[in-house]
Amino acid sequence: MGKLDKYARQSRSKEASKVLPIRLPESIYEQFRERCEELGLSMSEAGYLLIREELEENLYKMRIHRI
Repeated sequence: MGKLDKYARQSRSKEASKVLPIRLPESIYEQFRERCEELGLSMSEAGYLLIREELEENLYKMRIHRI
């Protein structure tokens, strides 16, 4: 199971947003696009979910480290 499987079509809160343009090699872009399509996610949704998970994991590690 990939990191995105558990997020397939979850709703997000309505908060102001910013655009994050990124560059990817074409092969990575196509693989990611196909994976998102399999899960019914837009690439934007998947990117958001991956970034959110990274930030949540980092926050958890920081809290554990302080204890």
